[in-house]
Amino acid sequence: MLMVDQRFYFEFEQRFRGSREDIGKRLGGYSSLLETLEKSGIQTNAVDYGCGRGEWLRLLLRRGWDAIGVDSNADMVKPAEEEGLKIEVGDAIAHIQSLPSNSVSMVTGFHIVEHLPAQVLLKLVSESFRVVRPGGIIIFETPNPENFLVGSNRFYLDPTHVHPLPPYYLEFVAEFSGFDEAVCIGVNAPPLRYSTGVAAAFLEFAERSPDYALIAQKTSPDMIVDRLSNVMLKYYPENTPFAHPALDRFIDGMHAMESRFNSMNEELQSLRHRLDDLINSKEDQPVETKSKWSMFGLREKIEKKFK
Repeated sequence: MLMVDQRFYFEFEQRFRGSREDIGKRLGGYSSLLETLEKSGIQTNAVDYGCGRGEWLRLLLRRGWDAIGVDSNADMVKPAEEEGLKIEVGDAIAHIQSLPSNSVSMVTGFHIVEHLPAQVLLKLVSESFRVVRPGGIIIFETPNPENFLVGSNRFYLDPTHVHPLPPYYLEFVAEFSGFDEAVCIGVNAPPLRYSTGVAAAFLEFAERSPDYALIAQKTSPDMIVDRLSNVMLKYYPENTPFAHPALDRFIDGMHAMESRFNSMNEELQSLRHRLDDLINSKEDQPVETKSKWSMFGLREKIEKKFK
């Protein structure tokens, strides 16, 4: 991770990350997943890496979880510490390596994995598999390079980002690390200005799911938690992080519009030929009739219209 002045990065996040209230609302999208864990009876304890100002810790605390946050930026965690949240300033890898195996039900990190070199990321996910108990999960949220605007521009606003992480890559990292089930869901989608037509299809392609979350579960035959695949199908069936469905809809919409335009053009050309035939038929009529016809200037109007 590129090291920058801690105070600088705190102010940078304050401007571009969003307020604590806004982030808290976005994180509410994981409520169904948390509820599934809570209803199962599994122990509700968690570790959040890159916890920052503590928005996720605050949400967990309100739900009755025993959660601790770890962050290397002492300035960033001050709001969380002032709120009384459990915080440790330090290195994520060193902390997770100190935890016993099968000791927590959830390991999370919101916008941390894109800051890590490949080998460090692999270490974090593999250690997460070790410390998560059967039935437990990991959640790692990151900018979505499948989103056109994120992948081409917005990701590079943060100078500490290493490189974008395509969803298929993070799924593979989780599976390689031992997680039996791994899925990526699109999150934090803004409301679109248009809901129908080609404009809506293009906006969906350009702005849908600016972030995505890798969610993976450590399974065992006797675990008490529902399988992750069932939970995703029930609560997040439409949350694909991938751009190709929206891109396909945009292409199909453009093709349909082009087809309609060509069909209308053919109909107009047919109408022009019919009018030409009608105008030409007047040439055989008496002079007085032709003058009346010419007075309306119909031929000139048609020719001007279809030039």
